[in-house]
Amino acid sequence: MDDTLRIAIDGEIDHHRATRLREDFSLMLRDPDVHHMVIDMRGVSMMDSSGIALMYGWYRQLEPRRGSIALTHVPPVVAKVMRIGGLHTVMSVKEEA
Repeated sequence: MDDTLRIAIDGEIDHHRATRLREDFSLMLRDPDVHHMVIDMRGVSMMDSSGIALMYGWYRQLEPRRGSIALTHVPPVVAKVMRIGGLHTVMSVKEEA
């Protein structure tokens, strides 16, 4: 089994969407065989503090397993919010080219 959960997120990540995403992926992240998460963000048009909290929550779930999160294809406007929220200090954030 692969130890990496790969997902793609699109649209806006606000309070309502963050709640749904947390619910959708919480069971998968509880699997002790999952150590890493790669999230393709290319379709995300907006993210607020709820999205930052969501990402930190996922990070806290994986950290005890020496896990990691990589955010790929992050649009510049979303990357700016991530930098302000400090996500780049705990996970890899790769902006869209």
